[in-house]
Amino acid sequence: MDFITPVPPPKLKRNITFRNIKSINPSALSDFLANTLFASTPPPTACPSDLVSYYNNTLSLAPLKTKTVSFTHTAPWYTPELRQMKTRKRQLERLYKKTTLTVHLHAYTDHLSDYKNALNSARSTYYSQLIHSGSNNPKTLFSTVNKLLKLCDNILALDPDTISNFRPISNLPFLSKILERVVAAQIKTHLRSHELYEPFQSGFRPQHSTETAVLKITNDLLLSADSGHLNILILLDLTAAFDTINHSILLSRLQTSLVLLFPGLKKVTARSYLRDIIEPIIIPQFRQHTPNFLFMDDNAPPHRARNVTARLQEVGVPHMVWPAMSPDLNPIEHVWDQLKQRLDDRIPPPRDLAELRVALVEEWNALPQNNIMRLVRSMRRRCQAVIAANGGNNRY
Repeated sequence: MDFITPVPPPKLKRNITFRNIKSINPSALSDFLANTLFASTPPPTACPSDLVSYYNNTLSLAPLKTKTVSFTHTAPWYTPELRQMKTRKRQLERLYKKTTLTVHLHAYTDHLSDYKNALNSARSTYYSQLIHSGSNNPKTLFSTVNKLLKLCDNILALDPDTISNFRPISNLPFLSKILERVVAAQIKTHLRSHELYEPFQSGFRPQHSTETAVLKITNDLLLSADSGHLNILILLDLTAAFDTINHSILLSRLQTSLVLLFPGLKKVTARSYLRDIIEPIIIPQFRQHTPNFLFMDDNAPPHRARNVTARLQEVGVPHMVWPAMSPDLNPIEHVWDQLKQRLDDRIPPPRDLAELRVALVEEWNALPQNNIMRLVRSMRRRCQAVIAANGGNNRY
Protein backbone atom coordinates (compact mmCIF):
# COMPACT_ATOMS: atom_id res chain seq x y z
CA MET A 1 0.00 0.00 0.00
CA ASP A 2 1.35 3.41 -0.96
CA PHE A 3 0.95 6.30 1.42
CA ILE A 4 1.04 9.82 0.12
CA THR A 5 2.38 12.25 2.71
CA PRO A 6 1.50 15.85 1.98
CA VAL A 7 4.57 18.07 1.76
CA PRO A 8 4.10 21.58 3.12
CA PRO A 9 4.75 24.28 0.54
CA PRO A 10 8.16 25.96 0.83
CA LYS A 11 8.29 29.34 2.46
CA LEU A 12 8.75 32.14 0.00
CA LYS A 13 11.98 34.10 0.39
CA ARG A 14 12.79 37.55 -0.87
CA ASN A 15 15.75 39.91 -0.68
CA ILE A 16 15.03 43.32 0.77
CA THR A 17 17.28 46.38 1.12
CA PHE A 18 16.97 48.89 3.93
CA ARG A 19 18.82 51.53 5.96
CA ASN A 20 18.91 51.53 9.74
CA ILE A 21 17.92 55.17 10.06
CA LYS A 22 17.16 54.92 13.80
CA SER A 23 20.78 54.10 14.62
CA ILE A 24 22.06 57.42 13.23
CA ASN A 25 23.32 59.89 15.81
CA PRO A 26 21.98 63.40 14.95
CA SER A 27 25.22 65.13 15.95
CA ALA A 28 27.30 62.70 13.92
CA LEU A 29 25.01 63.21 10.94
CA SER A 30 25.38 67.00 11.24
CA ASP A 31 29.16 66.77 11.34
CA PHE A 32 29.17 64.35 8.42
CA LEU A 33 27.05 66.64 6.24
CA ALA A 34 29.19 69.66 7.07
CA ASN A 35 32.63 68.09 6.74
CA THR A 36 32.30 65.28 4.24
CA LEU A 37 29.24 65.45 2.04
CA PHE A 38 29.18 69.19 1.36
CA ALA A 39 32.97 69.32 0.98
CA SER A 40 33.02 66.68 -1.73
CA THR A 41 32.19 67.46 -5.32
CA PRO A 42 29.36 65.50 -6.97
CA PRO A 43 30.04 63.95 -10.38
CA PRO A 44 29.58 66.31 -13.35
CA THR A 45 26.46 64.66 -14.71
CA ALA A 46 22.81 65.59 -15.09
CA CYS A 47 21.56 62.02 -14.76
CA PRO A 48 19.45 61.63 -11.59
CA SER A 49 20.42 57.95 -11.25
CA ASP A 50 24.13 58.85 -11.05
CA LEU A 51 23.48 61.51 -8.41
CA VAL A 52 21.36 59.12 -6.34
CA SER A 53 24.07 56.47 -6.58
CA TYR A 54 26.69 59.04 -5.49
CA TYR A 55 24.78 60.02 -2.37
CA ASN A 56 23.98 56.41 -1.54
CA ASN A 57 27.66 55.47 -1.69
CA THR A 58 28.80 58.57 0.19
CA LEU A 59 26.27 58.29 3.02
CA SER A 60 28.20 55.82 5.19
CA LEU A 61 26.33 56.49 8.44
CA ALA A 62 23.37 54.39 7.29
CA PRO A 63 24.61 52.14 4.50
CA LEU A 64 22.27 49.97 2.51
CA LYS A 65 21.83 46.48 3.91
CA THR A 66 20.47 43.44 2.13
CA LYS A 67 18.55 40.77 4.00
CA THR A 68 16.78 37.59 2.92
CA VAL A 69 13.42 37.22 4.64
CA SER A 70 10.78 34.51 4.48
CA PHE A 71 7.07 35.05 4.89
CA THR A 72 5.24 32.55 7.10
CA HIS A 73 1.80 34.02 6.46
CA THR A 74 1.95 34.53 2.74
CA ALA A 75 -0.78 35.78 0.47
CA PRO A 76 -0.52 33.41 -2.51
CA TRP A 77 -3.29 35.26 -4.29
CA TYR A 78 -1.21 38.48 -4.26
CA THR A 79 0.16 38.58 -7.82
CA PRO A 80 2.90 40.79 -9.30
CA GLU A 81 0.18 42.73 -11.13
CA LEU A 82 -1.40 43.62 -7.79
CA ARG A 83 1.99 44.68 -6.46
CA GLN A 84 2.41 47.03 -9.41
CA MET A 85 -1.06 48.45 -8.85
CA LYS A 86 -0.19 49.04 -5.19
CA THR A 87 2.98 50.86 -6.19
CA ARG A 88 1.03 53.00 -8.63
CA LYS A 89 -1.53 53.73 -5.92
CA ARG A 90 1.15 55.01 -3.55
CA GLN A 91 2.58 57.19 -6.32
CA LEU A 92 -0.80 58.76 -7.03
CA GLU A 93 -1.37 59.25 -3.30
CA ARG A 94 1.91 61.09 -2.86
CA LEU A 95 1.22 63.15 -5.99
CA TYR A 96 -2.15 64.27 -4.65
CA LYS A 97 -0.70 65.17 -1.24
CA LYS A 98 1.97 67.22 -2.97
CA THR A 99 -0.27 69.12 -5.40
CA THR A 100 -3.75 68.87 -3.73
CA LEU A 101 -5.27 69.15 -7.22
CA THR A 102 -8.74 67.74 -7.89
CA VAL A 103 -7.60 65.93 -11.01
CA HIS A 104 -4.97 64.06 -9.00
CA LEU A 105 -7.53 63.24 -6.31
CA HIS A 106 -9.87 61.74 -8.91
CA ALA A 107 -7.01 59.76 -10.43
CA TYR A 108 -6.07 58.42 -6.99
CA THR A 109 -9.64 57.46 -5.97
CA ASP A 110 -10.32 55.78 -9.32
CA HIS A 111 -7.12 53.75 -9.13
CA LEU A 112 -7.83 52.90 -5.48
CA SER A 113 -11.26 51.54 -6.45
CA ASP A 114 -9.72 49.47 -9.25
CA TYR A 115 -7.06 48.18 -6.85
CA LYS A 116 -9.65 47.08 -4.28
CA ASN A 117 -11.74 45.37 -6.95
CA ALA A 118 -8.67 43.55 -8.24
CA LEU A 119 -7.79 42.47 -4.69
CA ASN A 120 -11.27 41.09 -4.05
CA SER A 121 -11.37 39.36 -7.41
CA ALA A 122 -7.94 37.73 -6.95
CA ARG A 123 -8.75 36.62 -3.39
CA SER A 124 -12.15 35.22 -4.38
CA THR A 125 -10.73 33.38 -7.38
CA TYR A 126 -7.92 31.86 -5.32
CA TYR A 127 -10.13 30.59 -2.48
CA SER A 128 -12.83 29.42 -4.89
CA GLN A 129 -10.30 27.30 -6.74
CA LEU A 130 -8.87 26.07 -3.42
CA ILE A 131 -12.30 25.03 -2.13
CA HIS A 132 -13.20 23.42 -5.46
CA SER A 133 -9.95 21.45 -5.58
CA GLY A 134 -10.48 20.24 -1.99
CA SER A 135 -14.11 19.21 -2.46
CA ASN A 136 -13.08 15.55 -2.32
CA ASN A 137 -10.74 16.06 0.66
CA PRO A 138 -12.70 17.06 3.81
CA LYS A 139 -9.52 17.73 5.80
CA THR A 140 -8.22 20.24 3.27
CA LEU A 141 -11.67 21.76 2.81
CA PHE A 142 -12.25 22.37 6.52
CA SER A 143 -8.69 23.66 6.93
CA THR A 144 -9.36 26.24 4.22
CA VAL A 145 -12.66 27.28 5.77
CA ASN A 146 -11.00 27.52 9.19
CA LYS A 147 -8.39 29.89 7.77
CA LEU A 148 -11.15 32.06 6.36
CA LEU A 149 -13.02 32.12 9.69
CA LYS A 150 -10.12 32.20 12.15
CA LEU A 151 -10.56 34.10 15.39
CA CYS A 152 -8.85 37.42 15.80
CA ASP A 153 -7.04 37.86 19.15
CA ASN A 154 -7.98 41.49 19.51
CA ILE A 155 -11.74 41.66 19.99
CA LEU A 156 -11.93 45.40 20.57
CA ALA A 157 -12.98 47.75 17.78
CA LEU A 158 -13.15 45.00 15.16
CA ASP A 159 -14.32 45.64 11.65
CA PRO A 160 -17.59 43.71 11.05
CA ASP A 161 -16.80 43.51 7.33
CA THR A 162 -13.69 41.39 8.03
CA ILE A 163 -14.45 37.67 8.12
CA SER A 164 -11.51 36.86 10.40
CA ASN A 165 -13.00 39.04 13.15
CA PHE A 166 -15.93 36.72 13.76
CA ARG A 167 -15.92 34.42 16.78
CA PRO A 168 -15.89 30.63 16.25
CA ILE A 169 -19.46 30.36 17.59
CA SER A 170 -20.61 32.39 14.59
CA ASN A 171 -18.76 30.28 12.02
CA LEU A 172 -21.53 27.72 11.66
CA PRO A 173 -24.38 30.27 11.36
CA PHE A 174 -22.19 32.21 8.92
CA LEU A 175 -21.72 29.15 6.69
CA SER A 176 -25.36 28.14 7.00
CA LYS A 177 -26.48 31.62 5.96
CA ILE A 178 -24.20 31.51 2.92
CA LEU A 179 -25.53 28.08 1.91
CA GLU A 180 -29.09 29.25 2.55
CA ARG A 181 -28.61 32.26 0.30
CA VAL A 182 -27.04 30.14 -2.44
CA VAL A 183 -29.91 27.64 -2.37
CA ALA A 184 -32.51 30.43 -2.19
CA ALA A 185 -30.94 32.18 -5.19
CA GLN A 186 -30.96 28.96 -7.21
CA ILE A 187 -34.58 28.21 -6.30
CA LYS A 188 -35.71 31.75 -7.14
CA THR A 189 -33.91 31.59 -10.48
CA HIS A 190 -35.58 28.26 -11.26
CA LEU A 191 -39.05 29.52 -10.28
CA ARG A 192 -38.64 32.73 -12.25
CA SER A 193 -37.21 31.12 -15.40
CA HIS A 194 -39.98 28.47 -15.52
CA GLU A 195 -42.75 30.86 -14.41
CA LEU A 196 -43.64 28.75 -11.39
CA TYR A 197 -44.44 31.64 -9.06
CA GLU A 198 -48.04 31.98 -7.96
CA PRO A 199 -49.55 35.03 -9.65
CA PHE A 200 -50.69 36.54 -6.34
CA GLN A 201 -47.73 35.55 -4.18
CA SER A 202 -46.21 38.51 -2.32
CA GLY A 203 -44.14 36.88 0.41
CA PHE A 204 -40.57 35.65 -0.12
CA ARG A 205 -40.47 37.08 -3.62
CA PRO A 206 -38.22 39.81 -5.06
CA GLN A 207 -39.85 43.23 -5.47
CA HIS A 208 -42.98 42.03 -3.66
CA SER A 209 -44.08 42.78 -0.11
CA THR A 210 -47.10 43.48 2.06
CA GLU A 211 -47.32 46.97 0.56
CA THR A 212 -47.56 45.64 -3.00
CA ALA A 213 -50.25 43.16 -1.93
CA VAL A 214 -52.31 45.91 -0.25
CA LEU A 215 -51.92 48.16 -3.29
CA LYS A 216 -53.09 45.34 -5.59
CA ILE A 217 -56.17 44.64 -3.46
CA THR A 218 -56.99 48.34 -3.12
CA ASN A 219 -56.64 48.89 -6.86
CA ASP A 220 -58.88 45.90 -7.65
CA LEU A 221 -61.52 47.12 -5.20
CA LEU A 222 -61.52 50.62 -6.67
CA LEU A 223 -61.76 49.33 -10.25
CA SER A 224 -64.60 47.00 -9.28
CA ALA A 225 -66.43 49.76 -7.42
CA ASP A 226 -66.09 52.10 -10.40
CA SER A 227 -67.67 49.39 -12.54
CA GLY A 228 -70.68 49.23 -10.22
CA HIS A 229 -69.96 45.75 -8.86
CA LEU A 230 -70.57 44.54 -5.31
CA ASN A 231 -67.32 43.76 -3.44
CA ILE A 232 -66.89 41.33 -0.54
CA LEU A 233 -63.50 41.06 1.17
CA ILE A 234 -62.77 37.97 3.30
CA LEU A 235 -59.68 38.11 5.54
CA LEU A 236 -58.08 35.11 7.29
CA ASP A 237 -56.35 35.90 10.57
CA LEU A 238 -53.60 33.41 11.46
CA THR A 239 -52.38 35.11 14.62
CA ALA A 240 -53.58 32.02 16.53
CA ALA A 241 -51.99 29.58 14.09
CA PHE A 242 -51.28 27.09 16.88
CA ASP A 243 -55.01 26.39 17.10
CA THR A 244 -54.89 24.92 13.58
CA ILE A 245 -52.53 22.11 14.69
CA ASN A 246 -53.97 18.64 15.07
CA HIS A 247 -53.67 18.14 18.82
CA SER A 248 -53.94 14.37 18.57
CA ILE A 249 -50.85 14.25 16.36
CA LEU A 250 -49.04 16.69 18.64
CA LEU A 251 -49.77 14.62 21.75
CA SER A 252 -48.63 11.46 19.97
CA ARG A 253 -45.30 13.16 19.22
CA LEU A 254 -44.87 14.20 22.86
CA GLN A 255 -45.85 10.82 24.28
CA THR A 256 -43.26 8.44 25.71
CA SER A 257 -42.95 5.40 23.45
CA LEU A 258 -42.92 1.77 24.54
CA VAL A 259 -40.80 -0.67 22.52
CA LEU A 260 -41.65 -4.37 22.93
CA LEU A 261 -39.12 -7.09 22.20
CA PHE A 262 -40.00 -10.77 22.47
CA PRO A 263 -36.77 -12.76 22.12
CA GLY A 264 -38.66 -15.92 23.03
CA LEU A 265 -36.83 -18.34 25.26
CA LYS A 266 -33.42 -17.01 24.28
CA LYS A 267 -31.42 -15.01 26.81
CA VAL A 268 -30.63 -11.38 26.00
CA THR A 269 -26.97 -11.17 25.08
CA ALA A 270 -24.68 -8.25 24.33
CA ARG A 271 -25.00 -8.96 20.61
CA SER A 272 -28.82 -9.00 20.67
CA TYR A 273 -28.90 -5.96 22.95
CA LEU A 274 -26.71 -4.08 20.49
CA ARG A 275 -28.66 -5.32 17.45
CA ASP A 276 -32.23 -4.94 18.76
CA ILE A 277 -32.00 -1.95 21.11
CA ILE A 278 -28.87 0.17 20.72
CA GLU A 279 -28.72 0.41 16.92
CA PRO A 280 -32.43 0.76 15.97
CA ILE A 281 -33.67 2.69 19.05
CA ILE A 282 -31.05 4.38 21.24
CA ILE A 283 -28.75 5.83 18.55
CA PRO A 284 -31.59 7.31 16.42
CA GLN A 285 -33.16 8.83 19.57
CA PHE A 286 -29.79 10.31 20.54
CA ARG A 287 -29.31 11.91 17.11
CA GLN A 288 -32.83 13.32 17.22
CA HIS A 289 -32.64 14.79 20.74
CA THR A 290 -28.99 15.88 20.93
CA PRO A 291 -27.77 17.61 23.12
CA ASN A 292 -30.53 17.06 25.73
CA PHE A 293 -30.01 13.31 25.86
CA LEU A 294 -28.68 10.96 28.54
CA PHE A 295 -28.87 7.19 28.12
CA MET A 296 -29.52 5.30 31.35
CA ASP A 297 -29.69 1.55 31.86
CA ASP A 298 -28.41 -0.68 34.67
CA ASN A 299 -25.37 -2.85 35.37
CA ALA A 300 -26.69 -5.96 33.65
CA PRO A 301 -23.89 -7.88 31.89
CA PRO A 302 -25.24 -7.27 28.35
CA HIS A 303 -25.43 -3.54 29.10
CA ARG A 304 -21.79 -3.34 30.19
CA ALA A 305 -20.26 -5.50 27.46
CA ARG A 306 -17.20 -4.13 25.70
CA ASN A 307 -18.75 -4.05 22.24
CA VAL A 308 -21.80 -2.16 23.59
CA THR A 309 -19.66 0.37 25.47
CA ALA A 310 -17.36 0.83 22.46
CA ARG A 311 -20.30 1.45 20.12
CA LEU A 312 -21.85 4.04 22.46
CA GLN A 313 -18.52 5.83 22.78
CA GLU A 314 -18.01 5.73 19.00
CA VAL A 315 -21.33 7.44 18.34
CA GLY A 316 -20.88 9.81 21.30
CA VAL A 317 -23.96 8.77 23.27
CA PRO A 318 -23.67 10.16 26.85
CA HIS A 319 -24.04 7.16 29.11
CA MET A 320 -24.92 7.33 32.81
CA VAL A 321 -22.39 5.26 34.74
CA TRP A 322 -23.50 3.37 37.85
CA PRO A 323 -21.07 2.26 40.60
CA ALA A 324 -20.81 -1.49 41.03
CA MET A 325 -22.80 -1.64 44.32
CA SER A 326 -25.13 1.31 43.72
CA PRO A 327 -28.88 0.92 44.40
CA ASP A 328 -31.26 0.84 41.47
CA LEU A 329 -32.31 4.48 41.04
CA ASN A 330 -33.81 4.12 37.59
CA PRO A 331 -37.32 5.60 37.77
CA ILE A 332 -38.46 3.13 35.10
CA GLU A 333 -38.84 0.56 37.90
CA HIS A 334 -41.79 2.55 39.27
CA VAL A 335 -43.32 2.65 35.80
CA TRP A 336 -42.95 -1.12 35.50
CA ASP A 337 -44.78 -1.52 38.82
CA GLN A 338 -47.66 0.65 37.57
CA LEU A 339 -47.78 -1.23 34.28
CA LYS A 340 -47.76 -4.62 36.07
CA GLN A 341 -50.59 -3.49 38.36
CA ARG A 342 -52.68 -2.47 35.36
CA LEU A 343 -52.05 -5.84 33.67
CA ASP A 344 -53.09 -7.69 36.83
CA ASP A 345 -56.34 -5.73 36.93
CA ARG A 346 -57.32 -6.66 33.36
CA ILE A 347 -60.26 -9.00 33.02
CA PRO A 348 -59.77 -11.38 31.36
CA PRO A 349 -55.94 -11.53 31.59
CA PRO A 350 -53.82 -12.01 28.43
CA ARG A 351 -53.66 -15.64 27.32
CA ASP A 352 -50.73 -15.59 24.85
CA LEU A 353 -47.91 -13.37 23.57
CA ALA A 354 -50.12 -11.66 20.99
CA GLU A 355 -52.70 -10.63 23.61
CA LEU A 356 -49.90 -9.66 26.02
CA ARG A 357 -48.41 -7.35 23.38
CA VAL A 358 -51.77 -5.65 22.77
CA ALA A 359 -52.45 -5.35 26.49
CA LEU A 360 -49.03 -3.82 27.19
CA VAL A 361 -49.46 -1.19 24.49
CA GLU A 362 -52.99 -0.29 25.64
CA GLU A 363 -52.04 -0.02 29.31
CA TRP A 364 -48.88 1.94 28.47
CA ASN A 365 -50.85 4.47 26.43
CA ALA A 366 -53.30 4.77 29.34
CA LEU A 367 -50.53 5.68 31.80
CA PRO A 368 -50.61 9.41 32.68
CA GLN A 369 -47.67 11.10 31.00
CA ASN A 370 -47.40 13.51 33.91
CA ASN A 371 -46.47 10.60 36.19
CA ILE A 372 -43.67 9.53 33.86
CA MET A 373 -42.33 13.07 33.55
CA ARG A 374 -42.48 13.51 37.33
CA LEU A 375 -40.37 10.38 37.77
CA VAL A 376 -37.86 11.60 35.17
CA ARG A 377 -37.55 14.97 36.91
CA SER A 378 -36.92 13.18 40.23
CA MET A 379 -33.56 11.82 39.09
CA ARG A 380 -31.65 14.76 40.58
CA ARG A 381 -33.29 14.23 43.97
CA ARG A 382 -32.62 10.48 43.79
CA CYS A 383 -28.91 10.98 43.14
CA GLN A 384 -28.65 13.58 45.91
CA ALA A 385 -30.35 11.21 48.35
CA VAL A 386 -27.94 8.37 47.51
CA ILE A 387 -24.94 10.67 47.92
CA ALA A 388 -26.26 11.89 51.28
CA ALA A 389 -26.75 8.26 52.45
CA ASN A 390 -23.27 7.21 51.25
CA GLY A 391 -24.84 4.70 48.85
CA GLY A 392 -27.13 3.22 51.46
CA ASN A 393 -30.90 2.87 51.59
CA ASN A 394 -33.06 5.93 51.06
CA ARG A 395 -36.72 6.76 50.57
CA TYR A 396 -36.46 6.09 46.86
